[in-house]
Amino acid sequence: MTLTRSYDKRLISLLNFNPDYSQYDDEQNYFQLKAWTTKLDPWTVSEELNQGLNAYYHDHCKTHSQTCKRLNCNRMTPTTNNHKHFNKLISVTFAGRCSMVELVYLEEQPRSLAEQKHYRANIDEKYHQKNSLNKASSERPTSNVDDKLKKDISNINVRTAKKYVYFDAATGAVKFEYGGVADYDYD
Repeated sequence: MTLTRSYDKRLISLLNFNPDYSQYDDEQNYFQLKAWTTKLDPWTVSEELNQGLNAYYHDHCKTHSQTCKRLNCNRMTPTTNNHKHFNKLISVTFAGRCSMVELVYLEEQPRSLAEQKHYRANIDEKYHQKNSLNKASSERPTSNVDDKLKKDISNINVRTAKKYVYFDAATGAVKFEYGGVADYDYD
């Protein structure tokens, strides 16, 4: 559950998000959004908005990506042939004088083998330079460098980036979206 306040500070919203609803519910209700004014009067959230959020998530969740690989979904990226999908919910907030709802999440996409090799080479080069600078200045290498190296290596298989999606609060239609994982061609 997520409790947020709208950008214009007029509404307080409560979002129930359960990515496992598809196991229990044939209608695939992953999101349920409720809202109140700051005086705690109920604010009407359209059923279409909840349906729009649920449909968007269903199209971008990991289980849908497995189906896309089988069916050659048109959202498969032409350069890497991998599907981008929903990794982690960050926030859902009313925006634009409460006429829109902003969904922010982490999008992820698997890296190709060529990109993983390129990424690993960049990491190795970066940390070899830091180690040589530490040796030249006779400083002890810090464990902070090792922690950063572990973190960089841990995401070698997957690229992630924040994605922003804006829905019309009345109809639940996607108005626009930006951000997310960029397409790269390392082959």
